[in-house]
Amino acid sequence: MDPVQHHETTTQRVLEDDRIGLRPLAVSDADAHLAGCDEAIIKRLGGGEPSSRSQIEAWLETNARAWASGGDVVDLGIEDLDTGLLCGCVGVQRGLDYLSTGQINLTYALYPQWRGHGYATRAVRLAMQAAQARRPVVEFVIRAAPDNLESIAVAERAGFERSGQTDDADGELIWLTHQA
Repeated sequence: MDPVQHHETTTQRVLEDDRIGLRPLAVSDADAHLAGCDEAIIKRLGGGEPSSRSQIEAWLETNARAWASGGDVVDLGIEDLDTGLLCGCVGVQRGLDYLSTGQINLTYALYPQWRGHGYATRAVRLAMQAAQARRPVVEFVIRAAPDNLESIAVAERAGFERSGQTDDADGELIWLTHQA
């Protein structure tokens, strides 16, 4: 076990299944997140540049406040139940300019050692439940670059279907949707 990634959970899980739990992020997750962000995460979700420790801590603090206050955009930690380790994050986003009323955008990122074990698919399904428990949802959206085959596969395993494609400020993206 990598001691840098060990984190004692101090916050309650939002939801869990038999392998993972979703929980609010905390500033104390900074070491695990910094250690887990590899080139794939930085390229896809970080704009191509690694974040500094102070940027990560500010992001974690913003997410903790957003969850506590019922905010529209929040990332939750994905925790491995067997080890208690943070293995990635899942985002639940409302009110973004490209979404219609009632649509929720979902994002996800798993740290390298946790990929290939079904954790992302589990996290998407749990995030859908968490979003519905907070406020009504009409449709879930996952947007993925056409060459991000792993992300598209996660969405499809979670029951999402391809529903379109856009080319905008975020680049060319395939839209996958799932009715609530």
